[in-house]
Amino acid sequence: MVSEYVAWRPGPALGRWVRSMHGYRIEDIDSGVHIGMPSTTLTVIVALEEPLLLGGAAGARPSEFESVVAGLHTTPAHIHHGARQVGLQVSLDPTAARTLFGVPAAELAATERPLHELIGVTAGELDQIRAVTTWPDRLAALERLLTRRPRDDRPASAAAHSWRAIGRSGGSVRVAELSGDVGYSPRRLQQLFRAEYGVSAKEAASLRRFERAHRMVAAGGVLAEVAMHCGYADQAHLTRDWRRFAGMPPTQWLREDLLRYGR
Repeated sequence: MVSEYVAWRPGPALGRWVRSMHGYRIEDIDSGVHIGMPSTTLTVIVALEEPLLLGGAAGARPSEFESVVAGLHTTPAHIHHGARQVGLQVSLDPTAARTLFGVPAAELAATERPLHELIGVTAGELDQIRAVTTWPDRLAALERLLTRRPRDDRPASAAAHSWRAIGRSGGSVRVAELSGDVGYSPRRLQQLFRAEYGVSAKEAASLRRFERAHRMVAAGGVLAEVAMHCGYADQAHLTRDWRRFAGMPPTQWLREDLLRYGR
């Protein structure tokens, strides 16, 4: 497998929400299905050559996208790939959804939407990114498109505060602690949180913990040590979460997903 990843550091208008932004080229791999893991970010992808083929589980035909915004999801995404993949990818904090896309992250949850529809540009304007040939020019062009029509909407303060607290804790904070911090009952906080992000605060905490474990396992971490570091009761608890979010145990994912290190 030949791979190339070029990281990009956007300016403050976009950078405050970006977890990662890069261009990628992966080639000389067997065609197959990449497992897109659930995480605590919105994912933006612009395909520079072949379109993205998403979904298609259980024999259904996958959907085709030239560009896409994928919302928070608690089940794996199935990404069909050929021998070569070239594109741009941005991982965004969900608190960016209202400002960049004009909708709360809840409206994007468990769905994939064409990028140009959400940011109010034509598909032809996205082709400007494909017309340039260097990674810095491509990534700078995408940054300009994402930030050229910012909205002023902000998430509800209680939901945003709780989201940040979950991130800082690595998923270990409890809903009762969050509700005490913002002055709402646990039930009311869960309502506000789900209305903003499309998942409950408890689900978001589980996603954050799984996200940390996923990165450590992908980097070669020993499963028992990963479980302890990420706050799981034991390795069996970690494996149950992997089955829940990835649809398979971590050992199977390591063996079968050829693009696992490209995330």
